[in-house]
Amino acid sequence: MEVLKTYLEAIQDIKSQDKEHTYRMPLQQLFETLKDKLACGDLGLKNLHITHEPNNDKEGRGAPDFAITNQGLTIGCIENKRVEADLDKVAQSEQIQKYLKLSDNIILTDYLRFWRVRGDLRDVPGGGAYIASKLEICPLGELKATLRNKAILAQKAKDLEEFFKCFFTHKPKPISTAVEFANALAIRTSRLKDRLINAQNNSHIQGVYNTFKKFLYKQLAFDEFADSFAQTLTYSLFLARLNHGKELDLYNAKKFIPKSFPLLRAMSDFLNQLEDLVSIQWLLDEICYIINHIDIASIIHELNKSSEKDLLGTYTTAYIHKDPYLHFYETFLAQYDSKQRKERGVYYTPASVVCFIINAIDSVLRADFGLQKGLGASLEDNHITLLDFATGTGTFLLEAFRKALGDINRNSPDYQPKRLLRQFCGFEYLIAPYAIAHLRLSQVFKEEFGAELKDGESLNIRLTNTLYTENEQTKRNRESNLLAGIVEFVDEFKAAQKIKEDPILIITGNPPYSGASANKGLYANEVRISYGIDPSKGELEKGQQQEIEQYLKIYKKYEHLNKEERKRLRQDENADYKNFTRCKSAFKSIFESKKLGEKNPRFLFDDYVKFICFAESKIQKQGSGIFAFISNNNFLDAPTLRGMRYSLLKSFDEIYILDLHGSVTKKEVCPDGSKDENVFGIKGGVSINVFVKNGNCHTEALAEVSQNSSGICPQNDKTGNAKEVSSTKPLAKIYHYDLYGKCKDKYNFLYENTLDSISWKELKPNAPFYLFIPQNGPRENYDKGWSVKDIFRLSSRGIVGGRDMVMSNSDDEKSLQDFKARILRFLELGVEEARKEFNLPKDSEDWKIEYAQKELRDTNNAPNNYIKIHYRPFDYRWTYYTCNSKGFLERPRGKVMKHFLGDFKNSDSKGIENFTPEFRAFIDDKYKEHFSPEQILGYIYAVLFHKDYRERYIDFLKIDFPKIPFVESKEMFLKLSALGQELIAVHLMNGTTDRQTDRQTDRQTDRQTDRQTDRQTDRQTDRQTDRQTDRQKSDNRLQYRLKCRETIQDERFLAMCDSNKYFSRFEPNGRGQYWSGDDIPPLSQGLNMQNIGLICDRGCKLQELNNIFITQNIIDLHLVGSGSYVFPLYLYNKE
Repeated sequence: MEVLKTYLEAIQDIKSQDKEHTYRMPLQQLFETLKDKLACGDLGLKNLHITHEPNNDKEGRGAPDFAITNQGLTIGCIENKRVEADLDKVAQSEQIQKYLKLSDNIILTDYLRFWRVRGDLRDVPGGGAYIASKLEICPLGELKATLRNKAILAQKAKDLEEFFKCFFTHKPKPISTAVEFANALAIRTSRLKDRLINAQNNSHIQGVYNTFKKFLYKQLAFDEFADSFAQTLTYSLFLARLNHGKELDLYNAKKFIPKSFPLLRAMSDFLNQLEDLVSIQWLLDEICYIINHIDIASIIHELNKSSEKDLLGTYTTAYIHKDPYLHFYETFLAQYDSKQRKERGVYYTPASVVCFIINAIDSVLRADFGLQKGLGASLEDNHITLLDFATGTGTFLLEAFRKALGDINRNSPDYQPKRLLRQFCGFEYLIAPYAIAHLRLSQVFKEEFGAELKDGESLNIRLTNTLYTENEQTKRNRESNLLAGIVEFVDEFKAAQKIKEDPILIITGNPPYSGASANKGLYANEVRISYGIDPSKGELEKGQQQEIEQYLKIYKKYEHLNKEERKRLRQDENADYKNFTRCKSAFKSIFESKKLGEKNPRFLFDDYVKFICFAESKIQKQGSGIFAFISNNNFLDAPTLRGMRYSLLKSFDEIYILDLHGSVTKKEVCPDGSKDENVFGIKGGVSINVFVKNGNCHTEALAEVSQNSSGICPQNDKTGNAKEVSSTKPLAKIYHYDLYGKCKDKYNFLYENTLDSISWKELKPNAPFYLFIPQNGPRENYDKGWSVKDIFRLSSRGIVGGRDMVMSNSDDEKSLQDFKARILRFLELGVEEARKEFNLPKDSEDWKIEYAQKELRDTNNAPNNYIKIHYRPFDYRWTYYTCNSKGFLERPRGKVMKHFLGDFKNSDSKGIENFTPEFRAFIDDKYKEHFSPEQILGYIYAVLFHKDYRERYIDFLKIDFPKIPFVESKEMFLKLSALGQELIAVHLMNGTTDRQTDRQTDRQTDRQTDRQTDRQTDRQTDRQTDRQTDRQKSDNRLQYRLKCRETIQDERFLAMCDSNKYFSRFEPNGRGQYWSGDDIPPLSQGLNMQNIGLICDRGCKLQELNNIFITQNIIDLHLVGSGSYVFPLYLYNKE
């Protein structure tokens, strides 16, 4: 009783306004006293330890307030809230869900109430927390009265002791399987990452972080560092246990990590410097405890069995080697961060893909480079080098080692696996997969190759960013201050730079692809000048090439300087800096004269494009090489990447494209209509690509390449003297094969086939796009048409809202009022309150809650700014629109969209047509008549929906903006124009007549009368009416299609004027009204609007061509596809 009495006396002045940590000390003393009292018995609590975790993290990443451990293993957590807090709400919070992963034994307390929360998912449908037991000392208002009542106090003290006895004696779930082991480590590593983030200001952690930034990647964010470093610490402990086999702790772990892992050994020094990081130490202690108390041998055995069961086709036992460490990592990452696993699925390239690529390399070495032993020749020739430029967990390198050693008898003196350590290398800039790659391959060398790595021997896998190359200034700084970072980091950095500078015969791997580059700024100039040049604008002259090469050599020296440093160099009239500014100006001038002219060159700077550019540049400079990899297949036909394709055609001699398709985004299906699956768990389609540059330059010449500064591969002329290869050569031969089907079937195909066994189709890429895909249809005739991009002067992509909340759900009046109320509420809240209430994600660079609220306030939330936008075909929404970017809308595209606003259309100014002068001159000259803009748009729309046009030119329509052919006959032009205008009226729902309105009124009156009749009769009438209505709808659709067909049947120009999916959704204003026979808009009735816009994508991303529509409104970015453009018919000058 005295224990409880002392506690209550210490908190007797507590108030509901007090913060949760105000009386934290008495609470901790209560726990400690109860623990000590219970430890005197035989409950096994003598090693129980309570750790107080102060947590100031506002994002909920912190640890529980109190962690309870027994012999290093967490048995429970205690979370403390302010008195009279809503514990029911807290129990179901995301914070408690995180803690339940660490332990399913949690106490929630508000000082006077103690709730025991469990996480057994079987007890709650759908999962979640549940309250196992409750204990209340007393309500806040009765606290002092309870202190005076000895009887109640004695009973509550007894209840409290029993409550904590159950809590302290809770037994954690035993870890007996590999999955449980991986999950247990993942949960604690996740908490470790959070603790590292919370301890960001700690000088020791900052020191490690700054070293990483200095030698790895300057733009490395701290949370990314914490993520990778937490995983690395866990893997280091696991590796120490694997190597030593005995119990380890934080102080002896480093000496048990093999010396063949120098960088991991260096990072493990962190484990010995945790005096001021108690919150991190207890998690690492617990990880040690888990690793020490599992049977490593049985875990590895189980992982081996699991690896054998992986479904990778029917060739598993024949082709899939046991890989328990990769299996462990995938299991670990699934629990640690399932989102990260999805985003980084490219780490785990399927074994069948890897085998095919490595076999293809081996085949090319034999056939094109005269190396009869293929990769095996690397054991005899140290010029046969291989680089995996995005190593991940080492899958490609592992298969390359196996291929090189596979045909050699182990008893032969030629079987020397360690010869390959220097020649087969890899780059990886994320620490976690880097560590796993070292672990996997070192174990393979020991267990599979029988060549355990000794002290001083290590794999040539380097922690580096492939795209980062050192400039002279950075090199001088590094060499003059080697002690500024961990020595092992300096060595790692130098080794990586040497690989980047030396010749590499083979480059392979699976580069990252994300759409938005994770390496912003890195390798951008190289990509810009290599792939951002329009092939149609001619080749670069020799002098221009020299200017570019000079700039690319020098710009890295000054790119890191800030404005003040550059200003000082200008003032000092530094000669070298003057040369830099001259080169930069020349570079810009050359690029501007040759660039593609794309409005949105985003795909040009995707990471996988940068990696391809890196590999191409390296092979091009040395004059010979093989580049075999798997990547996003977007580069095969994307218009933005036409310069990239042309560059590849110039650089290589042979190009093999095995298109694996599988694009979820494009909704790809097999030619027979069945499902087409991706070989990865990602949305984008992929392809295996093998690029070969032999240049008659075999391995005997590779030794000379590194001394050949011109980058031209030497050859011998007929006299035996060296000569230079001409810089001009035919474009590469390109071979293509489409592979559709289920994932398993694709795996089997890759196992069964080689580069030599596939029936390739040779392609003949032509200007302007140089496509790496087959094309069907008469390209010459299609190219005679006018691109809509050349027909209209001004166009834009659709608006980008930035967040779902910036639009209503529909376009009716109620939806508008609800939307306005939502905006008012949005303005009342602070930034974080608004984020929480409206479930808004983290702000992006161009859309922030603060920006949105500011614009609403600056414009007084004006009623006139609430407008309808065209969201999808026949689907309109309300939004708040101004022409200002980075406001309520992220990108409103005001320059073009303003021409659809009411104040422009209703002004006295007269709109001018949006046709280019060249196109207007062409039309007037061709037909000897000045047609109205509506007539011309009608013709364009009729052609775009014409069945024969779509079928004949489907391959071209999927690539770029459509090109419009113009008929020779004026009469046919006018008939098609009339048909197109009629179709526009249908799609805009502009055909409602007075007769239809009268019928709607009659029907409404009839319904009111009907409701007064007998209910049974009413239901019977309704059923008959429904059947009649259905038949009427069907008849109307058929009637309209027949009318359209009859209109142009004589001209054999059958228009696909509507699609079933459009008419099935055709319910104007949500009232279920359909066209009736008399309501079908008459041919050429005219367009009853002042402005109208044609909508289309730059190429259709889907199998079915459905990326064309019409609008009178501002449009959404994805109105008809992945990036909809609008072409206004008129431009209005408000002045």
